[in-house]
Amino acid sequence: RAGETPALPGTGTLHDHVSLGAPRKGEQFRLSPHSDEKNRPSWQIAMARAGFVAGLMVVIALVALDIKADVGYHIQLARSGGVIRHSDAVYRLASYLDQQGGEPLALDWGIRTSIELLTQGRISPAEVFFYQKDTPPPWVDWIYGYMTREPERLYVFHADDMTVFPRRADFLALAEKIGKKAVLDQTVNQRDGRPVYLVYKVQDP
Repeated sequence: RAGETPALPGTGTLHDHVSLGAPRKGEQFRLSPHSDEKNRPSWQIAMARAGFVAGLMVVIALVALDIKADVGYHIQLARSGGVIRHSDAVYRLASYLDQQGGEPLALDWGIRTSIELLTQGRISPAEVFFYQKDTPPPWVDWIYGYMTREPERLYVFHADDMTVFPRRADFLALAEKIGKKAVLDQTVNQRDGRPVYLVYKVQDP
């Protein structure tokens, strides 16, 4: 009827349903899970607060140790320049390849991406190594094509003790087999003098 609150399905009116969730007279909302703290024994409150403080102190101590370790690592990295494939030798390799130009061949994993980033995309080595330990026949065919048709190519390897997919021995053997000469054009060392990258050219003897 006009003027009445419309009824919801079931019994009662909309007012009846809405008012079910409202506090009744004399009731109050509990605003916080700690609102009844005044009714708890003081020793329980003290223990809860002590536990919170202890937990917070443990977190702070762990964070401090982590920060100390990070700072120590970066100080050591700045002094040593890093080691092996994580050394700053890659900066010198990128600079050298950037000066040479062209598209060198990365004959091991972990070379191409670093060179692309450090040269801002100016040098993007082509990866030719295959993800397997032994040298597959297609690799030999590809390198043969580069050696015989593109004498200006540079071939970039990791030093043998840092190599992931060993190809250098087969590279040198192939050059000799087809009557070419593989010339070590550049050795890039880490700061302690240990070789990290080897750059070759292939020439006629």
